[in-house]
Amino acid sequence: MMARRYLSNTGVSSVSQNIFNQKGDYGLSAYDRRHRFVGTYIWDLPYLHNEGNMGMKVLSQVTRGWQWAGTVTAQTGAPETISDGFDAIGTGRASARPSIGNASAPFNSIGIDATQFGANVPVGTVFLGPIQACLNGSPSCVPQPASNFHFIIGGPGVLGNVGRNTFVGPGQWFYNTSVQRTFKFLERQSLTLRVEFFDAFNHPNLFTDGGVNSFSLLSPNFDNITSTINDNRQIKFWLKYAF
Repeated sequence: MMARRYLSNTGVSSVSQNIFNQKGDYGLSAYDRRHRFVGTYIWDLPYLHNEGNMGMKVLSQVTRGWQWAGTVTAQTGAPETISDGFDAIGTGRASARPSIGNASAPFNSIGIDATQFGANVPVGTVFLGPIQACLNGSPSCVPQPASNFHFIIGGPGVLGNVGRNTFVGPGQWFYNTSVQRTFKFLERQSLTLRVEFFDAFNHPNLFTDGGVNSFSLLSPNFDNITSTINDNRQIKFWLKYAF
């Protein structure tokens, strides 16, 4: 078997699968977030007002001037387009999408039509991967019923029925918070010590990378999102003098 030319699928969400059927690319915007919540708060912490004796005065000075603030953001995931990584109709772009074989089959089960590699077999003869092995004509690819696969990569010129931006990636949430203490010296002078925690719980927010890795059937990382949109927890200290 001879492997058919296949291309990088960068930007598949913005490229039509078939320029003569624009309605076939109707789908969610790449910026769609079905649900999003943002909440902020600032709390001047209560302090002891009783200064009747020396002990109370000390406690009053220790507990006054504290402030706690933060921002919470939670949102649903971004829509992504699943591509098969092939230039099915000769557009020069890997904008073709697969077809659904059996929606009840495991999401990462993928079959490839043998004619995609120039095999002298009837159209509809589907191989079982691994995908990269099939691309290289490996004998490990054996015919299987199409019902065994969730996704089917069709033969040359065959456009799939999977829609644009039909898969929604994982949701994300962020929590940033800060604690500060203000010391007042004179009527118009103060010193503020502030500690900020970005991603305070060190929560990894998975990032859907536009299909280049996680949503291309050709990629060994298909259905395995490994990128994160944010770094690890960061802690920052700063001091401000106001006069």
